[in-house]
Amino acid sequence: CILSSIFCDSSTIAEDALRSACNDFIEHTSTTVAGSVFEFVEHCKQGSSAVGGGSLKDKPCMEGEYVKAVFTYTLDQLPEKLSEVTQQMSLYLENPATQSILLKPVIRKISRAMEDARRFIGESVDGEHSWNTELRAEVLKTMHDIESSVKNAALKLSSR
Repeated sequence: CILSSIFCDSSTIAEDALRSACNDFIEHTSTTVAGSVFEFVEHCKQGSSAVGGGSLKDKPCMEGEYVKAVFTYTLDQLPEKLSEVTQQMSLYLENPATQSILLKPVIRKISRAMEDARRFIGESVDGEHSWNTELRAEVLKTMHDIESSVKNAALKLSSR
């Protein structure tokens, strides 16, 4: 009975350590790949929840050209960042299927951040902070391209 208790305790400790390592990996990898997107979303969340802070559309983080620059930068850096991540993963994990499985929560986290960003961008008003239909369409297309690139990177891993 004591041995099974020790075994259960060590098993729980190992599970907790693995969970923590996986969560750290997800956080680190998400930030490496799309850190500027997470920063944008965080600024918007802070701006929209500021006490007496008024509307989000009045916040500097919603300046149209700034928003475009955030997503364009992320898309431009993506091939290098994804290559860096997959190269680092291959040092520790030989199996591409395992690498792909580990990237799935990263992809979900990035997708959730993109959904949040779309919601904030949807609050922008044409004619304010340089927003117009054209700029909004450019930003949304860039966001779509980011998501597609991240998802395709995982698909390439799983098809090796």
